[in-house]
Amino acid sequence: MFLSLLLVIAQPPGFAPQPTALAVTGDGKLLFAAMSFVTDKPGAVYVWDLTTPELRAVVPGTPAGVVSVHPTADGARFVVTTIARSGAPGNVEVYDTATKKLLHTFDVTSPRGAVVAVSPDAKWVAARAYTEKAELKVWGTETGKRAEAVEKAAGGTAGTVAFVGGKLVIASREAYAAFDPATGKALDKWKPAEAPVRTFLEGPGNIAVLPNGKGMVSVAATGKRRQSYTVALIGEKKTWFLGEAWDRAGAPVLSPDGRLLILSVGSLRDTNGTYALKLDADGAPELTDANGKDDGPGLWGARVEEGKRIAWWPWELNDAPKGRAIDRGWHGPLAFSPDGARLFVAGTGGRVAAYDATKRARTATLFAGIADKAAVPAWHIVTTANEAVGAPAELEALITAGKVKDAAKVKAALGTK
Repeated sequence: MFLSLLLVIAQPPGFAPQPTALAVTGDGKLLFAAMSFVTDKPGAVYVWDLTTPELRAVVPGTPAGVVSVHPTADGARFVVTTIARSGAPGNVEVYDTATKKLLHTFDVTSPRGAVVAVSPDAKWVAARAYTEKAELKVWGTETGKRAEAVEKAAGGTAGTVAFVGGKLVIASREAYAAFDPATGKALDKWKPAEAPVRTFLEGPGNIAVLPNGKGMVSVAATGKRRQSYTVALIGEKKTWFLGEAWDRAGAPVLSPDGRLLILSVGSLRDTNGTYALKLDADGAPELTDANGKDDGPGLWGARVEEGKRIAWWPWELNDAPKGRAIDRGWHGPLAFSPDGARLFVAGTGGRVAAYDATKRARTATLFAGIADKAAVPAWHIVTTANEAVGAPAELEALITAGKVKDAAKVKAALGTK
């Protein structure tokens, strides 16, 4: 049993740190984890050095309810977002990692919530409310100023906001448009040759844009009496219906190269869990034999032609105790390493799991306790082969429990050299 389990048990109920957002820097060296302690209290961002490896620093005082964290490529600054819903406050904040100071705050408050996107290099933030003809807001995180040129150029384009590389993308189920965030210059524009099928009464839903800009994955609610969600892969030349799920569906997650799609779907009565799908270089999904069935696991109706269906496969990423049926298979926030080799998954009780994305196997578990202001808390990293590193007291206890101190093996398990 990991020492983290003992520490979590010793803590007062409700006070175990909970990772709410993860991100790896563009150079692959640092893992940023936004941590929540009590729902209505400030949280903190923990900075893991994957090359040492160790828990390097803690930045305290970040907002409660952080839903995404975005560091610059070198980790010098980071952006955290909270989404406004039902009139609740919603802000985007920019921090200096070394000084731990708040640099800028951007207001994205909207009564119905908003879509917020941050560029991969954390230099730009874009936001648009969940209302028709909503104003497009874009800020530069270095200056804290609005990017008026791109707001004017892209503001009249309908759709959700996203970033693909250095491009600001406005995407909907009907169109794709990309702009230079610095100048507002239009870069790419296309409309699907095939309309998405089975649209029912869907809104824009959650949209993830393929890194190559050749397509987008849409997960959208239907207007059925029993709520369902349809999943479509919309490309410039072809649209694929990837399936439909009952009751709830998470936002789609794509690997950095766009070759792997991860999606969680849930049903109160039937199959629920996390599933993955391989995509080729052009965004086409992998197919498999239907074996006389019209359904894939967790998603139904994903038959593309006679004898073939979309090749979804289940991937258990949840470390929570098996409780209600609706909780089975659901994971916390995800973050890929830049090369796509490792997938980091937020767990429970201060834990983050590392997976080999190719072998689909867990390689290590990172644990950190509650931070006392800016001080680095108790922490450790243990591989599935029982190699470990950690803070002195943690490491001593782990060695006593039969673990072996080996930083090189831990680094390898985390995907670093």
